[in-house]
Amino acid sequence: MKNSLAQISDNDISSLIDLVLLEREPRTVERFIASSVVELAAKNGVAAWLYYRIKQGYLHGVDENVQNRLKSVYINNFLLFQQLVKVFEKIQSLLLQNDIPVVALKGFALALDIYPDSGLRPMSDIDILVPEGKGFEALSILQKNGARKSSVPRSRLHETVNGHVRAIVMDGVLIEIHQRLFPIGSIYHRESTNLFEHTVPVKKGGVEFYRLDDLYMGYHLATHTLTTLNMGGIRLSWLLDIAMMLSKQEDKKRFLNQIININQRRKEDILKIFRMASLLLPKQERILDINEPELISNLRNLMLEKNLVKKHRFINTYEILRTPGINRKMKLLWYELFPEEEYMRFRYDDMKGSKLWRLYLKRLLRI
Repeated sequence: MKNSLAQISDNDISSLIDLVLLEREPRTVERFIASSVVELAAKNGVAAWLYYRIKQGYLHGVDENVQNRLKSVYINNFLLFQQLVKVFEKIQSLLLQNDIPVVALKGFALALDIYPDSGLRPMSDIDILVPEGKGFEALSILQKNGARKSSVPRSRLHETVNGHVRAIVMDGVLIEIHQRLFPIGSIYHRESTNLFEHTVPVKKGGVEFYRLDDLYMGYHLATHTLTTLNMGGIRLSWLLDIAMMLSKQEDKKRFLNQIININQRRKEDILKIFRMASLLLPKQERILDINEPELISNLRNLMLEKNLVKKHRFINTYEILRTPGINRKMKLLWYELFPEEEYMRFRYDDMKGSKLWRLYLKRLLRI
């Protein structure tokens, strides 16, 4: 696939949306699906879903070569999910032995219970939620059982206020242990909510897992997508996740209003992301008025967004400034400039043996 994402057109995005939307009426694809659209589907995490729609008889007349390319993505997703399930089972068992409950988040939870087939939702890692205050304990247990660190936060304090503790790798799989859905300073953090009162059980292969209930999963999916969008960039699969959740609700308006009620101050943000997700719903199921050409053009701009590092730094600083406590704010800002030694040694691993001041000098000059 040689086509660059820099060549994405509004027409490519419109064509792909038309193919993957949650329409249940079978139809014939009149035109050959261009390579640029197939590549866009793969890069946006919806290639396997497109394959599923073809195989379920919703789309007829798709070229065999295109089907084979989509099928290979589906098979890879399916095989990877089997590996992820085994690792999740291991993690859950280790933590439950230590009285730490576990909830599956994001892609893994969606593949477990929301999508009709576990090979339809691509993912490369596992996100889990443990009770607030149990993040470090869960991290220690998994590290004692073979997990190795994949990242190091700038400071212990950063790790305390962040949504998740440092990422680890266990049995070849990246794991993020969330102690809350968002950093304490995030505009989407809900301090007073006990998320473990908002979970539902899921049985898969004889094993019981837990995920957030529809309401809080919907809130998390929408606000996580918003967070990533604000940092720059978006994937159609994230919008498909939200559309999928909305589609399964009997009373869609009530469901959306309940999500908004979780965080009334972010009402317009939440409506914005649900309008974007509505592109993937059949017109008769949409509960919000949308301007399709404008939304598609916005999607294209987001997919081509640059200067992501600068945006990430801005949002990170903003969240620090919103973190409660003057003393804690000042410490976090200090560590942004002068992280703790563990971070410096990990970040500048290519300068092993160097004096610590040399590492700080390199960091300051980079800034």
